[in-house]
Amino acid sequence: MSEPFELTRLTVGDVLERTITLLRKTFSRIGLVFLFVALPAALFFGVVMDGFLSAIVSVAQSAGTAAGPLEVLLQLAGWIGFLFIAAVVLLTVEMIALVAMQIIVCGELVGRHIGTREAFDLTLSFRLWRALLQRILAELAVGLVIIIPYVGIVAAVMADMGAASVMLGVLAVVAGIYGVVYLKVRWAFGATTIAWEDQTVFGAFSRSSELVRGEALRTFAILALFAIMLAVFVSMIMSPLQLLLFKDLLFTGFDQARNVALQAQPDPLSILSGVGFLYGVILATSSLLTTTVKSIYLPVLYFDLRARRGEFDGE
Repeated sequence: MSEPFELTRLTVGDVLERTITLLRKTFSRIGLVFLFVALPAALFFGVVMDGFLSAIVSVAQSAGTAAGPLEVLLQLAGWIGFLFIAAVVLLTVEMIALVAMQIIVCGELVGRHIGTREAFDLTLSFRLWRALLQRILAELAVGLVIIIPYVGIVAAVMADMGAASVMLGVLAVVAGIYGVVYLKVRWAFGATTIAWEDQTVFGAFSRSSELVRGEALRTFAILALFAIMLAVFVSMIMSPLQLLLFKDLLFTGFDQARNVALQAQPDPLSILSGVGFLYGVILATSSLLTTTVKSIYLPVLYFDLRARRGEFDGE
């Protein structure tokens, strides 16, 4: 048994301090989850991205050759399909990591030591599929909130409403931004409630909304603060890989400049060749690093919100 944390209301400073403490205490277990799940997925995504970008170059270079347009389109469509599969795999891996890591962190908060194997066993059950479905439904809802206002703008423009269409457009954009932020904050703890409370898909939406009710502005401010800090942190961690990518792009650019100077035929698309793997790895690893840190501070905020609702007053 681990020493439980005091489940009480936290200040912003307490949330940050507790997140750092939990990172230190669960680092080895979370690191194993990242090693076994995230890294293979990042490498797989890099391979697919490299093939996709290389296919774009091949398609462009084959224009005007003997290769028929149908053959070219089929080649590109095949790699688009592979890229879609890779994105689905990455999303699934991201949810596995998010749920498993949150189970570990929530257990640490209540004084229960949950190992990596137990976290995987709990995750690779109905929890994973519930978390995936909840994430997909949430993103679809957010997408609708974004699309619907723009449909209204297009309709107003087509109806030739003049100044009214401009005003409607401004209001639609503002309403869309508010709607996206509102839903993101309201449903921020859906996966957390599935991971720790074993909620159903719709139960996760309801439970997360219940926790945030009355604390939405504070929750938004803390989530926004952590998002900024997380972006800086991930950027620093990924800097070595980004430098390697920029080095490859820079050298390719020098080669193109030399071809122009020598009056050779420049090939601007060749800049995509050879950087796809690294670019894909950077994208996937950045996303999974973000998920890893989120899996620590979201449970801290989750228990803070529960404490603010008085759920631990009798303990």
